[in-house]
Amino acid sequence: MTTDGTVSESLNGTPATPPRFVMGADSGVMSDDKTVIVATTTDTSSGSPRSVLRIYQLVNIEAAASATAPDTVGGQPLTFALADLNGPHAFRELGVGTSTVTASGTMTIDGTSGAATFTAYTDTAGAAAPAGFTLAFDQANQPADKQNGILTSADAPSVNGKLGDFKDMLVLTRTDAAGVSRLTIALK
Repeated sequence: MTTDGTVSESLNGTPATPPRFVMGADSGVMSDDKTVIVATTTDTSSGSPRSVLRIYQLVNIEAAASATAPDTVGGQPLTFALADLNGPHAFRELGVGTSTVTASGTMTIDGTSGAATFTAYTDTAGAAAPAGFTLAFDQANQPADKQNGILTSADAPSVNGKLGDFKDMLVLTRTDAAGVSRLTIALK
């Protein structure tokens, strides 16, 4: 990584099963708070070029027990509540199905019920806003004594998401009713 946050990826040693590809030099950028790396590349290993987006997010940052005595055995776990999601979130979305669609707008989340609706929506196909869904924190799959910020949806089972530890970034994947796989990144 360079001092301006430009990120490169390389293999460290000889893995038992190497990845299909490694992001090249200067392919990514790190956020100012050093919790997210976003990188892009073109994969040509299958013969035809394919665009790839990787998002690395540092999750479950745990605070020290105190400024003078850092807790080296786990720190204080973060807590997440539906209220943390409340309000409008500006989003960008990539949808891949029979064609590729990009979308942007505002997704508004009710902090009491978890209901997420697209209150402003524009996409490159000229489609109407997709149906909303109800978000909930995945309590069942949390490590003991931890809150992990993982989001699911009972009314849209394909939803998988993560609320960032600073509670201002939401990353979701889902498959909509038309079979389009969608990656949504929303900022509060």
